[in-house]
Amino acid sequence: MVTNLLPTPQASDGSGGRTPKKSGGTRPSGAKRNVPLTDIPQLLPTPRVRTGDNNPSGHRRHSPGVEAVTYHFPDGKWGPYEAAVVRWEELTRPAPVPSEPNSKGKLRLNAAFSEWMMGWPQGWVTEIGLTRNQQLKIIGNGVVPQQAAAAIRSLL
Repeated sequence: MVTNLLPTPQASDGSGGRTPKKSGGTRPSGAKRNVPLTDIPQLLPTPRVRTGDNNPSGHRRHSPGVEAVTYHFPDGKWGPYEAAVVRWEELTRPAPVPSEPNSKGKLRLNAAFSEWMMGWPQGWVTEIGLTRNQQLKIIGNGVVPQQAAAAIRSLL
């Protein structure tokens, strides 16, 4: 399931510019088939800060605004990530809202949501008096404790 949502991209598509007939899954030999880099932007679009459809130069943008990626899914909840979010909530705690309004009312990433995604205790970084930028920097440079523990167990 996770490989369908977040597949491993190939370093190059190896197609010489042609569109591959098949991506993802496995090859006839049983080897894992990776997804071409060209498919990744559609799976995980890079959000843009502006909420309009055009950038200042008037060129059409293909990426959704940050509000679409961090908060709104067509079904009103977590979209294709619903099952993963529910599983993580069972292991940790209920998920905080993924976005919050900034001082101008525009949506931005909620640091508490990032903290939750890392599997850290509530308020471990977000309630110790740091700025939002400092919080996100610490969270972004952090380690998921559950993953670290699994790696150590594997090594032992």
